[in-house]
Amino acid sequence: MPTRYLQVVFSDPAQDVYPQWEKYTKEYLLATLPAGNQGALYDIVPNPMGRPPPDDSTSLVLLESEEHLYLHSRDMREVTHLSSSSVDSRSYELIESFDPLELGVLGADRLIDTPGPFILQAEAEPADIGEYIEFYRDDHAPMMAKHAGYLRTTLYRLKDVQEGQVNVPAPLMIIHEFRHLEGLGSQITKDSVETEFAKRVFPRVRSMKARMMKLVFAHGR
Repeated sequence: MPTRYLQVVFSDPAQDVYPQWEKYTKEYLLATLPAGNQGALYDIVPNPMGRPPPDDSTSLVLLESEEHLYLHSRDMREVTHLSSSSVDSRSYELIESFDPLELGVLGADRLIDTPGPFILQAEAEPADIGEYIEFYRDDHAPMMAKHAGYLRTTLYRLKDVQEGQVNVPAPLMIIHEFRHLEGLGSQITKDSVETEFAKRVFPRVRSMKARMMKLVFAHGR
C-alpha cells in the first residue's frame, strides 16, 4: 500500500541536459534511497482530457517512505543544477487510498507494489477539505474506477515545502494511477464530474492543477 509520506519534486530539465539529469535521477537519487523506500520518475504527456499543463514543470519525482524525510541539500543543488531550472520540493502525508484491485495488498502472488504506467496528478484547494475527502472516497474515485485502465486513487495532505516557486501550494494532492489512458475524456469522465456530489463540490474549489504523467523509471517497487 502507499507509504505514510510522499516527497514530491517538480522540475523542468532543458532538452539538452535531460539525458544527464535523467541518469543522475535514476542512478543516484533513486538508486541510493534507504532500504524500504520507493521512488519513481515521471515525465509529462498530453492530457487526453484536453487540459493544458498548469505550469512549466515537465518531470516529477515521487519518493515514498514511512518516515518523514527531506532530500539532502546536496541532492537538491544537484537536481536544480542539472535541470537548469527551478525546482519545487514538497512533502505530503497519506490520507487514504482507494484500491479496488488491491494493488497494495501484497501476498505470495505479488511481492511488490508496482506503480501505474500513467498517473493523473492533481493539486486542489477545496472550500471544505473534509467534504472533499468524503467526495473522493464515496463518489469520485468509484466513478473514475469505471475507466478501463484505472488502477487506484491516493489522497495526500501537504505537510511542508522544502524548496519551491509556489509559496503556499494547494493543501491536497490526488494521484490517480492508470494502466493505460484509453477512455479518459470519454462519457465516463464527463459523468464523473456531473454527479450531484461533484456539482456541489467542484464549483467551490478555489484552485486546481492537473498533470498527466508517464512512468519513466521506478525503484524499490
